[in-house]
Parts: sequence; structure tokens; C-alpha cells
Amino acid sequence: MKIETHLEKIQHLDASLRKLNDDTDYEAIIELIMLLTNHYVNAAMHKLNTLRIDKDEKHNKMYSVLVHEKRLRNYSDEVWTAIEKIENLRPKHVYGSGTNGKYSKDAKKQYEIIKRICRRILNV
Repeated sequence: MKIETHLEKIQHLDASLRKLNDDTDYEAIIELIMLLTNHYVNAAMHKLNTLRIDKDEKHNKMYSVLVHEKRLRNYSDEVWTAIEKIENLRPKHVYGSGTNGKYSKDAKKQYEIIKRICRRILNV
């Protein structure tokens, strides 16, 4: 996907994220943040030319591309740490019986870290 297309998707999805309520929509928030994160990281890898423009990585491949391949170069570890924290919220609060809106706020904090780094790479 082209960088511009990732950025358009991010803009639309981010607008949707702002409409959601942490206390009642925590599952949707956590999932949406995972999707937004994936768009940001893919766009940043395209910008750094560490990922072909006609290819995108799925969220379940991020560990390998960030930790082993360092495709975000010196930002790879920090971005992976934030993604991992979001990933760790998903099992209980999206698929399980977790009902705590605090965790959507935690996911948002990690998303802001990823967003800041990727926007720096993308110069936007």
C-alpha cells in the first residue's frame, strides 16, 4: 500500500477512535489502535525503504520485522515495546472477560508513542 493510502486510512480511523468512549468501547479501542499502529509502522517502513511499497506486514509479523530485522532502524525496539504492550491487552480485554476501560487508556498511551515515532520518520 502506498504511504499516502496508509495516511488516509490513519486519518479516517483516528477520527473514529476519537468518537469512542474508554469506559464502554474499550474492546473496539484496543483493536482499532492495533490497526492504526500497523498502518503507521508499514508507512514508516516504506518511507525508510525497508519494506517494498507493494507489500505490507501484518501485525503478527511485527516482532520479526522490528526485533530481528530492525526495519525501523534505531526506533525498532521502542516501537516494538509499545506494540507488545498493546498486544498483551488484547487477549483478556478483546477476546476474554476483561471489562476495564483503564486498559484502553493504556493502549492509547502506547499508540501515542508509536504515532510520534512514525510521524517523525514520515515527516508529517
